[in-house]
Amino acid sequence: MTKLRPHRVLGMVDGDRQIHALALTEGEFAGIVFSYKDVSFEEDEENDVLKLKYSFDLHEVPEELEDYDEKELQNTLGDFLLELLYYGLEKDKLGFIDDKQD
Repeated sequence: MTKLRPHRVLGMVDGDRQIHALALTEGEFAGIVFSYKDVSFEEDEENDVLKLKYSFDLHEVPEELEDYDEKELQNTLGDFLLELLYYGLEKDKLGFIDDKQD
């Protein structure tokens, strides 16, 4: 079973929408509140791999972490997203929503 790194799930309201924000509770970026958006997969047929694409919003950054390394944060959040995806698949709690209109 995939082990998830320690985190908190936070419900937030942004205007008229609810956001499921997250915050890691251990490590270099503990306390930064973020949410994922635009998570998708892109097929790289030439290399026969599936690439994960995502973006995220930062909602709160503690003052002591304001000088964080952007690339390292992006890598950490990407790794955590993969953990969440594997965990969801293993628990059969993950589905696909195609919100594109034909």
